[in-house]
Amino acid sequence: MTEKSTDVTRRLLSRRAFTTTAATAAAIAPFAVASQATAEPAGKTAGKTAGEPGDVRRITLYADNLPDGQMGYGLEPGNPTIPGPLIEMIEGETLEIELVNNTDVTASLHAHGVDYETTSDGTRMNNSVVEPGSRYVYTWRTHTPATRPDGTIAPGSAGYWHYHDHVVGTDHGTGGILRGLYGPLVVRRTGDILPDKTFTVVFNDMKTNNLTQAPDFTAELGERVEFIVIAHGNFFHTFHIHGHRWADNRTGMLKDPQDQSRIIDTKTTGPAESFGFQVIAGEYVGPGKWMYHCHVQSYSDMGMAGTFTVTGASESVPLTVTASSRCVGTSVYVAVTAVNDGDVPATVTLTTPYGSKTVADVAPGKQAYQSFNTRAKQIGAGKATVTGTSFINGKKVTTSYETDYTAISCG
Repeated sequence: MTEKSTDVTRRLLSRRAFTTTAATAAAIAPFAVASQATAEPAGKTAGKTAGEPGDVRRITLYADNLPDGQMGYGLEPGNPTIPGPLIEMIEGETLEIELVNNTDVTASLHAHGVDYETTSDGTRMNNSVVEPGSRYVYTWRTHTPATRPDGTIAPGSAGYWHYHDHVVGTDHGTGGILRGLYGPLVVRRTGDILPDKTFTVVFNDMKTNNLTQAPDFTAELGERVEFIVIAHGNFFHTFHIHGHRWADNRTGMLKDPQDQSRIIDTKTTGPAESFGFQVIAGEYVGPGKWMYHCHVQSYSDMGMAGTFTVTGASESVPLTVTASSRCVGTSVYVAVTAVNDGDVPATVTLTTPYGSKTVADVAPGKQAYQSFNTRAKQIGAGKATVTGTSFINGKKVTTSYETDYTAISCG
């Protein structure tokens, strides 16, 4: 299997953000290729969506040699990866990819799931290949669903696809795939929810991402994680991840409570097939190390297994707390405020040496407030304690904060 990972902020690079690796982070629309650069992580389940398709976009992809006879695609010369960079498009747009062949053999670029003319097929039969030291432009187009003249529906291009060489080794490109010339391709539909992170797993005969041991992935509790699974070679594989489930449809997510899509945690894939899905890391199960593997047991025993680690760093109730002392006549009051910075309601308890107040169901963005009468004319500096309790990803989480108030005299 092959995997890589990259965090990415939904920032715009030109008209879109780039990101990726075998674990790849998706970026905002309009899409292009994801690079391996790491940016600040996006907010957990921020709900950002794919935008409208852009104009014709252009990128450059390089085919380079790697040690031990392997090869890879990359966004920069001399910096190939296995799998190659994640390429993302939005239904309705066109992408022109210039492939620069820095290897010592003829190479090409062949895509699944998108539209192209024979001149962009990437096969020797129509001479759409790239000789060593040369470059060639491939044009990929996408389209939205449409109604045919006979009333039937022509499906759109949206889906989890892949690209690969189709000429190295043999006229069918068997050698290029075995050596690492492949990568993920995602076509999003306008309005699709974007992930915080994307991980790519490629079964290539008895290897994952051309490794004898599957890569390990890491995400924070509550992050929206996208898995892309691709199969090459001669064998069927069964992808299974512990502790997480998804809907067996285009996105892996249910559209509404009436969606009848089958819910699964295991899916079989064969040569040249690909699929993808999104899950919320640790949802209802919490943080920890979760195994993923090929469920053909003999393959798993041979190393087709890795770890999906969900960290608990986000396991807290985010509050902004303040305290102040003030005079009301000749009496001192200590006022405590807590603002709920989270995404779910919280029960907040405000405590001082002069009393305690609990406020239930403080909505996101709202505050809990209490002014405590000290029944004194002056007080020294002190601390107020604020405790917040919420149900986050199905778990009850409690977080405590302390904040200072100043000494004051009221006469």
